[in-house]
Amino acid sequence: GTAYRAAFCYRVKWARHAAGFTPTTMAVQLDIPQGKYKQYEGRSEMPHFLVQKFLDETHVDYAWLSTGNGRAPSGEPPVPKTIRRARAEKVSARSRRRVS
Repeated sequence: GTAYRAAFCYRVKWARHAAGFTPTTMAVQLDIPQGKYKQYEGRSEMPHFLVQKFLDETHVDYAWLSTGNGRAPSGEPPVPKTIRRARAEKVSARSRRRVS
């Protein structure tokens, strides 16, 4: 369902980030449009025909990518968008209080 898809998309982003690719360079590596690749980090599962190439480029294993079980990429994972949004809203609220 939705929770699985969100977790999968997050792991795609984490793997790409840990491998040192930008979304643009990963799209080039996969030979797909950048906008299409960004969907795989945001809302759509990566199609099977791209998964093996993605695994080869990021050096993560399929079990981890698909389930989250197994060895995660090294380094810190990227901060999920929901947390970034909450932090930004908190900072914005503080700024508004100072102005008032």
